[in-house]
Amino acid sequence: MNDSIKTPNVLNKMIRMLADAPSIPNEGAAPNGTEVPSMSTGADEIIAYIISNKKEISEAFGKTVDETIKAIENLKGRPQETIISILESTVKKALDRLKDQKNAEKLNERQEKADLVATLATKHNGRVFLDPEMLFEALPSSGELGFVVGTEQFAIAASKLRAISKLKKEDLACGVVGKGLHFSWGSAGRLTLKGSTFKVGDVDVVVTLK
Repeated sequence: MNDSIKTPNVLNKMIRMLADAPSIPNEGAAPNGTEVPSMSTGADEIIAYIISNKKEISEAFGKTVDETIKAIENLKGRPQETIISILESTVKKALDRLKDQKNAEKLNERQEKADLVATLATKHNGRVFLDPEMLFEALPSSGELGFVVGTEQFAIAASKLRAISKLKKEDLACGVVGKGLHFSWGSAGRLTLKGSTFKVGDVDVVVTLK
């Protein structure tokens, strides 16, 4: 999955419009005493765009259409720079919200795969074995992957597990050894990753083995 945050087209358009909007006051005098021309057109155009796309804009802002219209009404009569500043702040909040939503969706997907790793785990001679390829798919983008094995729990850095995934060994096997994971491949390939203790809430994705 692409890790970039997909921004709604309406927000991309607003970002471009805000970037092009004049930043000087819409009234007063220039240093040489000449009158500063009115610059209210930029804000008016952006507001008109919001009204024309109120449904899509409202969804991007996480607001109802009525809330968006009411917010626009409250902007009327304010100076251009104030309107631009408010809209820039609103767009930033919308982008932050979209990023948080996307991150939450990614973590949910990783946790679902972690649950599948646990479901498909096998036991042999008292040891628990995991599907390494599926385990790699459950890795969070950063931090650690947690493991709960009965009463024991440990965490291993996602970066270390990702490094093993890059070995591209077709016969790679993975088993739980104490508070860690043991990987083996071929006739002599061996690598053990020792885990560190963690508390509930310290890691976002956890493989829970019964």
